[in-house]
Amino acid sequence: MPITLCEKYGFDEQGRLSRLALVRLLNESTAKADIEKNKVIFLKLHQLIIKPYITEIIEQFYQYLLAHEAMRKFLHDDALISSLKQTQKQYLLTLGIDFNSKQYFENRLRIGIAHAKFFLPLSLYQCAYNNLQEIICFYINSNSELSDTEKELYCNYLHRMITLDESLAIDTYFAANMQNLESSIEILRDKGEALKQQVEHDTLTNVHSRKKILEYIEHNIARFETDGTPLALAMVDLDKFKSINDKYGHLVGDEVLKHTASRINGALRNIDVVGRYGGEEFIILLPNTNLDTAIIICERIRAAIAEAPVKYGDSLIYTTISLGVTIVTNGDTINSIIERADALMYQSKQKGRNCVTWN
Repeated sequence: MPITLCEKYGFDEQGRLSRLALVRLLNESTAKADIEKNKVIFLKLHQLIIKPYITEIIEQFYQYLLAHEAMRKFLHDDALISSLKQTQKQYLLTLGIDFNSKQYFENRLRIGIAHAKFFLPLSLYQCAYNNLQEIICFYINSNSELSDTEKELYCNYLHRMITLDESLAIDTYFAANMQNLESSIEILRDKGEALKQQVEHDTLTNVHSRKKILEYIEHNIARFETDGTPLALAMVDLDKFKSINDKYGHLVGDEVLKHTASRINGALRNIDVVGRYGGEEFIILLPNTNLDTAIIICERIRAAIAEAPVKYGDSLIYTTISLGVTIVTNGDTINSIIERADALMYQSKQKGRNCVTWN
């Protein structure tokens, strides 16, 4: 069973008595007698004031609300106002009735959630209910059947009961706002993660983006300059990719790119990093790797592509790649090592493609 609001906010019997004592509706040492006495007071208040004048009270209350711009923007059409008047009527007809019960607290706690849902500022809620209290007190003070002492008593107890209702609404209002804030933060966090994913990964091939792979290269060059950790870098270009696009279309071309990226990833070690440099070009970063090992890895990648055609309907599209691989040396910058690997990759093209060139 779902948890009730009373359970959520700690309003078991003792919790309810504590709140009633806080707003001076009872003394905890004489709680039972005070509850019975106050129930009689509110029954009489309903008989003499609330039930006979409920329509007038609600109309005056909404005249007050609609007279103020701050309130009017929350009362934007007649249908809403009519619905809210019915809700207000139900609120008044239950005001103070069985005020110590779990159900009374439950209903009043829901009010704060409703106001938070409609983003009604708490200050406006408090102003509105202060005015509602004044309207009811006007009818109390205008009643000729009540003595001055009774009028003062009813107005005082009305104030305490509305204070109770406000305090319960405030509890859930702040909690609902906090929950909304936490949800908003979670949404922003998710959006941030999604944006980070978009920035750091190529959306088509799901390898690292150009920006991210360049960051990795820069970081590893700095590491090489600090402790001499060897670093190799390879440029990869998909051979005759334009012909594939022209023959099969760009959607098939996209599938070929995704297939190529997947095969490259599958041939790498855990420490290696691949990113899409642009178009059909990829960069492979091989940390802590000398040239001989880098050549072996690049040959493995080349073979993985050449030996695994892309399926297109009943056809097989065979693809190859050309690679240029080099190692970082003293004085290298991110531009110099990429330019060197790129030049070596073009040498592979000139040799007939589907090969690895190094220096």
